[in-house]
Amino acid sequence: YLNAWEGVPSDLPFKVKQASWEAQLLDFVMLRLRTSEGFMIAELEDLLGRNVGIDFRRLLLEMKNHGYTQSDEDRVALTPPGWLVHSEITSRILECLLRKEA
Repeated sequence: YLNAWEGVPSDLPFKVKQASWEAQLLDFVMLRLRTSEGFMIAELEDLLGRNVGIDFRRLLLEMKNHGYTQSDEDRVALTPPGWLVHSEITSRILECLLRKEA
């Protein structure tokens, strides 16, 4: 999906608005968490262009301890209770990642 934004032809008869980096990050986290596999942390780091950092790892541990996520060193996925608060988890992840960027 995110790759679809790359290489949009410039000769289209209509203007194509490119998604902002923040919108692409939101799409990545939100859509991947909606799958049973979740997302690979390495893929997130590739999108960010940097390491996720200790604050992100602490957030993952907190969510795992509350039973909302299944996570290890490589992957993050929601548990059944996590599905109930999917939007909140997505918001917290984005807030943490964007705060780190500042």
